[in-house]
Amino acid sequence: MKKILILITLLNIGTAFTCHAANLKNINNNEPKVEQLIYGKNLIPIGEIEASITDSIKLKPDTVEFTITLDTDASTPSEASNINANTMKQFKDYLATLTIKDNNLITTDYGNYIQDSYEEVSEDDAQYKATLTLAININDNEKFLELNKLLDKYNINNVQQLNNSDTNNAFSFSIFENAVTANKAKDMVYQKYTTITNELKNLQLDNFSIIQSNTERTSPKKIDKKQYHVYNTVQIKINKLDVVSKIITKAQELKIKVNDDIFYSVSPDAIERAINDRERLLLNKLINKVERLLTKQYLVGDPKYLDMRKADYEQQSPKRRERFYGAMNMAMAPGSDDEATNKINIYAPSDFEIQLTLLGRFEIIKKVTQ
Repeated sequence: MKKILILITLLNIGTAFTCHAANLKNINNNEPKVEQLIYGKNLIPIGEIEASITDSIKLKPDTVEFTITLDTDASTPSEASNINANTMKQFKDYLATLTIKDNNLITTDYGNYIQDSYEEVSEDDAQYKATLTLAININDNEKFLELNKLLDKYNINNVQQLNNSDTNNAFSFSIFENAVTANKAKDMVYQKYTTITNELKNLQLDNFSIIQSNTERTSPKKIDKKQYHVYNTVQIKINKLDVVSKIITKAQELKIKVNDDIFYSVSPDAIERAINDRERLLLNKLINKVERLLTKQYLVGDPKYLDMRKADYEQQSPKRRERFYGAMNMAMAPGSDDEATNKINIYAPSDFEIQLTLLGRFEIIKKVTQ
Protein backbone atom coordinates (compact mmCIF):
# COMPACT_ATOMS: atom_id res chain seq x y z
CA MET A 1 0.00 0.00 0.00
CA LYS A 2 1.43 3.34 -1.01
CA LYS A 3 2.34 5.83 1.63
CA ILE A 4 1.93 9.52 0.88
CA LEU A 5 5.00 11.02 2.48
CA ILE A 6 4.42 14.64 1.47
CA LEU A 7 1.07 16.28 1.75
CA ILE A 8 0.58 18.75 -1.10
CA THR A 9 -2.13 21.34 -1.23
CA LEU A 10 -3.71 20.23 -4.44
CA LEU A 11 -3.83 22.93 -7.01
CA ASN A 12 -6.19 22.88 -9.90
CA ILE A 13 -4.42 20.56 -12.32
CA GLY A 14 -6.34 22.13 -15.14
CA THR A 15 -5.15 25.30 -16.68
CA ALA A 16 -5.19 28.27 -14.37
CA PHE A 17 -3.75 31.15 -16.19
CA THR A 18 -4.45 34.81 -16.68
CA CYS A 19 -3.24 36.84 -19.53
CA HIS A 20 -2.63 40.44 -18.80
CA ALA A 21 -2.43 41.65 -22.36
CA ALA A 22 -5.45 43.89 -21.86
CA ASN A 23 -3.63 45.74 -19.14
CA LEU A 24 -0.63 46.42 -21.29
CA LYS A 25 -0.30 49.65 -23.20
CA ASN A 26 -0.73 49.55 -26.92
CA ILE A 27 2.51 49.03 -28.69
CA ASN A 28 3.44 51.33 -31.53
CA ASN A 29 5.38 49.10 -33.90
CA ASN A 30 7.18 52.10 -35.34
CA GLU A 31 8.57 53.04 -31.89
CA PRO A 32 11.80 51.27 -30.75
CA LYS A 33 11.25 49.11 -27.70
CA VAL A 34 13.76 48.08 -25.08
CA GLU A 35 11.89 44.81 -24.53
CA GLN A 36 12.92 43.67 -27.98
CA LEU A 37 16.51 43.56 -26.80
CA ILE A 38 15.61 40.72 -24.37
CA TYR A 39 14.24 38.24 -26.88
CA GLY A 40 15.68 39.64 -30.08
CA LYS A 41 14.25 41.62 -32.92
CA ASN A 42 10.55 41.26 -33.66
CA LEU A 43 9.78 39.56 -30.28
CA ILE A 44 8.26 41.44 -27.35
CA PRO A 45 6.56 40.38 -24.07
CA ILE A 46 2.89 41.23 -23.97
CA GLY A 47 1.70 39.52 -20.78
CA GLU A 48 2.09 36.59 -18.41
CA ILE A 49 0.58 33.16 -17.97
CA GLU A 50 0.43 30.92 -14.88
CA ALA A 51 0.18 27.14 -14.83
CA SER A 52 1.02 24.21 -12.58
CA ILE A 53 1.91 20.59 -13.02
CA THR A 54 1.86 17.71 -10.56
CA ASP A 55 4.06 14.64 -10.66
CA SER A 56 5.06 11.89 -8.24
CA ILE A 57 8.29 10.17 -7.27
CA LYS A 58 8.53 6.67 -5.85
CA LEU A 59 11.35 5.97 -3.41
CA LYS A 60 12.31 2.92 -1.44
CA PRO A 61 12.75 3.44 2.33
CA ASP A 62 16.36 3.77 3.40
CA THR A 63 15.87 4.44 7.13
CA VAL A 64 14.42 2.34 9.94
CA GLU A 65 13.80 3.28 13.55
CA PHE A 66 12.45 1.41 16.55
CA THR A 67 12.88 1.27 20.32
CA ILE A 68 14.15 -1.35 22.71
CA THR A 69 13.52 -1.49 26.47
CA LEU A 70 15.70 -3.21 29.04
CA ASP A 71 14.02 -3.81 32.41
CA THR A 72 16.23 -5.38 35.07
CA ASP A 73 15.32 -6.28 38.65
CA ALA A 74 17.20 -7.25 41.78
CA SER A 75 16.86 -7.24 45.55
CA THR A 76 18.58 -3.82 45.82
CA PRO A 77 18.42 -0.67 43.65
CA SER A 78 22.18 -0.60 43.03
CA GLU A 79 22.25 -4.22 41.92
CA ALA A 80 19.38 -3.64 39.48
CA SER A 81 21.16 -0.57 38.09
CA ASN A 82 24.46 -2.43 37.65
CA ILE A 83 22.78 -5.30 35.82
CA ASN A 84 21.03 -2.85 33.53
CA ALA A 85 24.22 -0.93 32.73
CA ASN A 86 26.26 -4.09 32.07
CA THR A 87 23.61 -5.63 29.82
CA MET A 88 23.15 -2.41 27.85
CA LYS A 89 26.92 -2.16 27.39
CA GLN A 90 27.00 -5.67 25.91
CA PHE A 91 24.22 -4.68 23.52
CA LYS A 92 25.93 -1.46 22.42
CA ASP A 93 29.24 -3.29 21.96
CA TYR A 94 27.47 -5.65 19.57
CA LEU A 95 25.90 -2.74 17.69
CA ALA A 96 29.38 -1.29 17.25
CA THR A 97 30.39 -4.44 15.34
CA LEU A 98 27.58 -3.55 12.89
CA THR A 99 29.06 -0.02 12.59
CA ILE A 100 26.11 1.41 14.51
CA LYS A 101 27.44 4.28 16.60
CA ASP A 102 26.20 6.27 19.57
CA ASN A 103 24.76 8.97 17.32
CA ASN A 104 22.33 6.33 16.01
CA LEU A 105 21.04 5.78 19.56
CA ILE A 106 18.89 8.07 21.69
CA THR A 107 17.84 7.30 25.27
CA THR A 108 14.16 8.21 25.34
CA ASP A 109 13.35 7.07 28.87
CA TYR A 110 15.21 5.92 31.98
CA GLY A 111 13.88 5.32 35.47
CA ASN A 112 13.19 2.91 38.30
CA TYR A 113 10.29 1.52 40.29
CA ILE A 114 9.57 -0.99 43.06
CA GLN A 115 7.44 -4.05 42.51
CA ASP A 116 5.85 -5.98 45.36
CA SER A 117 5.68 -9.70 44.77
CA TYR A 118 4.11 -12.19 47.16
CA GLU A 119 5.72 -15.59 47.51
CA GLU A 120 4.26 -18.68 49.09
CA VAL A 121 6.05 -19.76 52.27
CA SER A 122 6.86 -23.45 51.96
CA GLU A 123 6.23 -25.89 54.78
CA ASP A 124 9.97 -26.24 55.24
CA ASP A 125 10.23 -22.53 56.03
CA ALA A 126 7.05 -22.29 58.13
CA GLN A 127 7.06 -21.62 61.88
CA TYR A 128 4.64 -23.00 64.47
CA LYS A 129 4.02 -22.05 68.10
CA ALA A 130 2.72 -24.41 70.79
CA THR A 131 1.39 -22.91 74.04
CA LEU A 132 0.34 -24.40 77.38
CA THR A 133 -1.38 -22.11 79.90
CA LEU A 134 -1.26 -23.20 83.56
CA ALA A 135 -3.20 -22.07 86.61
CA ILE A 136 -1.51 -22.23 90.02
CA ASN A 137 -2.62 -21.40 93.57
CA ILE A 138 -0.13 -19.53 95.78
CA ASN A 139 -0.91 -18.72 99.41
CA ASP A 140 1.90 -16.35 100.38
CA ASN A 141 4.21 -13.77 98.86
CA GLU A 142 7.37 -15.80 99.39
CA LYS A 143 6.06 -18.62 97.22
CA PHE A 144 4.97 -16.08 94.61
CA LEU A 145 8.55 -14.73 94.45
CA GLU A 146 9.93 -18.26 94.15
CA LEU A 147 7.56 -18.88 91.25
CA ASN A 148 8.73 -15.78 89.40
CA LYS A 149 12.41 -16.62 89.94
CA LEU A 150 11.83 -20.06 88.51
CA LEU A 151 9.95 -18.77 85.47
CA ASP A 152 12.59 -16.10 84.81
CA LYS A 153 15.08 -18.88 84.04
CA TYR A 154 12.86 -19.92 81.14
CA ASN A 155 12.16 -16.36 79.98
CA ILE A 156 8.55 -16.54 81.12
CA ASN A 157 7.27 -13.26 82.51
CA ASN A 158 3.56 -13.41 81.87
CA VAL A 159 2.28 -14.32 85.35
CA GLN A 160 -1.19 -12.86 85.80
CA GLN A 161 -3.86 -13.09 88.44
CA LEU A 162 -6.94 -14.99 87.33
CA ASN A 163 -9.94 -12.69 87.28
CA ASN A 164 -12.50 -15.46 87.59
CA SER A 165 -10.98 -16.87 90.77
CA ASP A 166 -13.03 -16.88 93.95
CA THR A 167 -9.93 -16.02 95.91
CA ASN A 168 -6.99 -13.74 95.18
CA ASN A 169 -4.38 -16.52 95.20
CA ALA A 170 -5.00 -17.99 91.71
CA PHE A 171 -2.48 -17.07 89.00
CA SER A 172 -1.78 -18.13 85.42
CA PHE A 173 1.26 -18.25 83.15
CA SER A 174 1.99 -19.66 79.70
CA ILE A 175 4.74 -21.93 78.44
CA PHE A 176 5.48 -21.74 74.69
CA GLU A 177 7.91 -23.13 72.14
CA ASN A 178 8.49 -22.43 68.42
CA ALA A 179 9.42 -25.01 65.82
CA VAL A 180 9.25 -25.66 62.07
CA THR A 181 6.39 -28.15 62.47
CA ALA A 182 3.37 -28.27 64.71
CA ASN A 183 4.28 -31.67 66.19
CA LYS A 184 7.80 -30.58 67.00
CA ALA A 185 6.51 -27.45 68.73
CA LYS A 186 4.15 -29.58 70.82
CA ASP A 187 6.92 -31.99 71.82
CA MET A 188 9.18 -29.13 72.85
CA VAL A 189 6.52 -27.36 74.90
CA TYR A 190 5.62 -30.62 76.69
CA GLN A 191 9.28 -31.15 77.55
CA LYS A 192 9.52 -27.65 78.97
CA TYR A 193 6.27 -28.20 80.87
CA THR A 194 7.67 -31.35 82.47
CA THR A 195 10.90 -29.60 83.48
CA ILE A 196 9.14 -26.57 84.97
CA THR A 197 6.48 -28.53 86.84
CA ASN A 198 9.12 -30.82 88.36
CA GLU A 199 10.88 -27.77 89.73
CA LEU A 200 7.58 -26.37 90.99
CA LYS A 201 6.99 -29.58 92.89
CA ASN A 202 10.44 -29.26 94.47
CA LEU A 203 9.36 -25.82 95.66
CA GLN A 204 6.18 -27.35 97.03
CA LEU A 205 4.14 -25.45 94.45
CA ASP A 206 2.20 -28.43 93.25
CA ASN A 207 -1.30 -26.97 93.15
CA PHE A 208 -1.35 -26.29 89.38
CA SER A 209 -3.30 -27.46 86.34
CA ILE A 210 -3.39 -26.94 82.55
CA ILE A 211 -6.27 -24.65 81.63
CA GLN A 212 -5.53 -24.07 77.94
CA SER A 213 -3.54 -25.66 75.10
CA ASN A 214 -2.99 -24.19 71.65
CA THR A 215 -0.86 -24.77 68.52
CA GLU A 216 -0.81 -22.28 65.67
CA ARG A 217 1.20 -21.30 62.60
CA THR A 218 3.00 -18.05 63.30
CA SER A 219 4.60 -17.46 59.89
CA PRO A 220 2.44 -16.02 57.08
CA LYS A 221 1.43 -18.15 54.15
CA LYS A 222 2.81 -15.48 51.82
CA ILE A 223 5.61 -12.97 52.26
CA ASP A 224 6.02 -9.63 50.52
CA LYS A 225 9.25 -9.65 48.56
CA LYS A 226 10.22 -6.26 47.12
CA GLN A 227 11.97 -6.23 43.77
CA TYR A 228 13.79 -3.11 42.57
CA HIS A 229 13.58 -2.40 38.85
CA VAL A 230 15.59 -0.17 36.52
CA TYR A 231 14.36 0.38 32.97
CA ASN A 232 16.10 1.96 29.99
CA THR A 233 14.44 2.67 26.63
CA VAL A 234 16.65 3.46 23.64
CA GLN A 235 15.59 4.54 20.16
CA ILE A 236 17.63 3.07 17.31
CA LYS A 237 17.63 4.93 13.98
CA ILE A 238 19.79 3.52 11.19
CA ASN A 239 20.03 3.37 7.40
CA LYS A 240 21.01 -0.31 7.42
CA LEU A 241 17.78 -2.18 6.81
CA ASP A 242 19.58 -5.50 6.37
CA VAL A 243 20.80 -5.65 10.00
CA VAL A 244 17.42 -5.23 11.71
CA SER A 245 16.96 -8.98 12.19
CA LYS A 246 20.47 -9.29 13.65
CA ILE A 247 19.76 -6.54 16.16
CA ILE A 248 16.50 -8.17 17.22
CA THR A 249 18.18 -11.56 17.62
CA LYS A 250 20.89 -10.08 19.86
CA ALA A 251 18.32 -8.18 21.91
CA GLN A 252 16.36 -11.37 22.52
CA GLU A 253 19.55 -13.13 23.57
CA LEU A 254 20.18 -10.42 26.20
CA LYS A 255 16.53 -10.44 27.37
CA ILE A 256 15.96 -6.96 25.94
CA LYS A 257 12.43 -6.26 24.77
CA VAL A 258 12.09 -5.03 21.18
CA ASN A 259 9.02 -2.81 21.08
CA ASP A 260 6.48 -3.18 18.32
CA ASP A 261 7.06 0.29 16.87
CA ILE A 262 9.29 -0.39 13.86
CA PHE A 263 8.95 2.44 11.36
CA TYR A 264 10.48 2.78 7.90
CA SER A 265 11.02 6.09 6.12
CA VAL A 266 13.02 7.87 3.45
CA SER A 267 15.83 10.10 4.66
CA PRO A 268 15.58 13.86 3.92
CA ASP A 269 18.82 13.71 1.91
CA ALA A 270 17.43 10.98 -0.34
CA ILE A 271 14.22 12.94 -0.85
CA GLU A 272 16.12 16.13 -1.67
CA ARG A 273 18.30 14.33 -4.20
CA ALA A 274 15.24 12.81 -5.87
CA ILE A 275 13.54 16.20 -6.10
CA ASN A 276 16.65 17.83 -7.54
CA ASP A 277 16.88 15.09 -10.16
CA ARG A 278 13.22 15.58 -11.10
CA GLU A 279 13.16 19.40 -11.20
CA ARG A 280 14.45 19.78 -14.77
CA LEU A 281 11.97 17.20 -16.08
CA LEU A 282 9.09 18.95 -14.29
CA LEU A 283 10.15 22.32 -15.70
CA ASN A 284 10.22 20.93 -19.24
CA LYS A 285 6.75 19.40 -18.73
CA LEU A 286 5.45 22.70 -17.40
CA ILE A 287 6.85 24.62 -20.39
CA ASN A 288 5.28 22.11 -22.77
CA LYS A 289 1.95 22.53 -21.00
CA VAL A 290 2.10 26.32 -21.32
CA GLU A 291 2.99 26.03 -25.01
CA ARG A 292 -0.12 23.91 -25.56
CA LEU A 293 -2.25 26.54 -23.87
CA LEU A 294 -1.06 29.36 -26.12
CA THR A 295 -2.18 29.90 -29.69
CA LYS A 296 0.36 29.66 -32.47
CA GLN A 297 0.89 33.40 -32.63
CA TYR A 298 2.37 33.45 -29.10
CA LEU A 299 5.57 31.99 -27.66
CA VAL A 300 6.61 31.07 -24.13
CA GLY A 301 9.12 33.46 -22.65
CA ASP A 302 11.35 33.32 -19.60
CA PRO A 303 9.87 32.19 -16.27
CA LYS A 304 9.12 35.10 -13.97
CA TYR A 305 8.32 32.86 -11.00
CA LEU A 306 8.84 29.18 -10.16
CA ASP A 307 7.80 27.42 -6.95
CA MET A 308 8.16 23.75 -6.06
CA ARG A 309 5.53 22.94 -3.46
CA LYS A 310 6.69 20.47 -0.85
CA ALA A 311 5.98 19.80 2.83
CA ASP A 312 8.20 19.33 5.86
CA TYR A 313 9.30 15.71 5.55
CA GLU A 314 10.06 15.24 9.24
CA GLN A 315 6.47 16.04 10.19
CA GLN A 316 5.14 13.26 8.04
CA SER A 317 6.31 10.39 10.25
CA PRO A 318 2.91 9.10 11.38
CA LYS A 319 2.14 9.67 15.04
CA ARG A 320 5.67 9.56 16.39
CA ARG A 321 4.61 10.61 19.88
CA GLU A 322 1.80 8.05 19.97
CA ARG A 323 4.22 5.34 18.87
CA PHE A 324 6.66 6.30 21.64
CA TYR A 325 4.10 6.15 24.43
CA GLY A 326 2.67 2.97 22.98
CA ALA A 327 6.12 1.42 23.20
CA MET A 328 6.51 2.54 26.80
CA ASN A 329 3.15 1.11 27.85
CA MET A 330 4.00 -2.20 26.23
CA ALA A 331 7.44 -2.26 27.88
CA MET A 332 5.90 -1.78 31.33
CA ALA A 333 3.04 -4.21 30.76
CA PRO A 334 3.23 -7.68 32.33
CA GLY A 335 4.04 -10.62 30.11
CA SER A 336 6.98 -12.67 29.02
CA ASP A 337 9.60 -11.44 26.59
CA ASP A 338 8.64 -14.23 24.23
CA GLU A 339 5.05 -12.98 24.08
CA ALA A 340 6.22 -9.46 23.31
CA THR A 341 8.64 -10.71 20.67
CA ASN A 342 5.88 -12.55 18.85
CA LYS A 343 3.97 -9.29 18.50
CA ILE A 344 6.78 -7.44 16.68
CA ASN A 345 5.65 -6.44 13.20
CA ILE A 346 8.71 -6.44 10.95
CA TYR A 347 6.81 -5.64 7.80
CA ALA A 348 8.40 -5.44 4.36
CA PRO A 349 8.65 -1.72 3.54
CA SER A 350 6.75 -0.61 0.46
CA ASP A 351 7.66 2.28 -1.79
CA PHE A 352 6.87 5.81 -0.72
CA GLU A 353 5.11 8.06 -3.20
CA ILE A 354 6.10 11.72 -3.02
CA GLN A 355 3.87 14.19 -4.81
CA LEU A 356 5.43 17.35 -6.21
CA THR A 357 3.69 20.38 -7.64
CA LEU A 358 5.60 22.92 -9.72
CA LEU A 359 3.92 26.29 -10.09
CA GLY A 360 5.24 28.75 -12.67
CA ARG A 361 4.54 32.13 -14.23
CA PHE A 362 5.97 32.80 -17.69
CA GLU A 363 6.08 35.78 -20.01
CA ILE A 364 4.03 35.60 -23.20
CA ILE A 365 6.02 36.57 -26.30
CA LYS A 366 4.51 37.89 -29.52
CA LYS A 367 6.03 38.36 -32.92
CA VAL A 368 5.75 41.90 -34.28
CA THR A 369 6.13 43.13 -37.80
CA GLN A 370 8.32 46.04 -38.79
